[in-house]
Amino acid sequence: MKKSSLVFAVILFTLAACGIPAQATLTPTLPPTAAIAPTDTPAPTVIIATDVPAPTATQKNDGAIAVASLGKNATQKEIAKALFTQWLERAKTTGSLDDYEVVGVNVITTLSGAEYGVDFVAGVEYSVRPSKDARSSWVAGNGIVVDGDPWIRNKSFFIGIRRDNDVYVLDIIGTGP
Repeated sequence: MKKSSLVFAVILFTLAACGIPAQATLTPTLPPTAAIAPTDTPAPTVIIATDVPAPTATQKNDGAIAVASLGKNATQKEIAKALFTQWLERAKTTGSLDDYEVVGVNVITTLSGAEYGVDFVAGVEYSVRPSKDARSSWVAGNGIVVDGDPWIRNKSFFIGIRRDNDVYVLDIIGTGP
């Protein structure tokens, strides 16, 4: 014990005598900020309301439709479109929407349905004409709003579809996977 204390004292004395600090002080250097090059492509005029929640039904059962009503040979795309149309119809009957248009439905084969607890995932592009009282909630998320146009165009959603016995069930995933 005395020997290790003596060695420690000698090292400490030597460092102090040489003018080397016992603990070096590091000063971080920050890289210069990178300049962002401007692009020649103008950004589209999009109004996004971030302070209003997007309109969604209750997660994990946003609609259901009987398998028999679609026919046993219905494709995944047809099933997804029927369920999403039903979801929009419900919003229309509750007074949230005056009208809507489903522009396109694509089954997303690059996403695993199992990750979302569904059989498959689809992307839906649609446009809505919300009622005056519900407009701000439909602006949230995505879509293009043009002054004077009552429609919100090019909205999109990812939806999940699962089969529960003789019923297909819609699960809203959201605006991004």
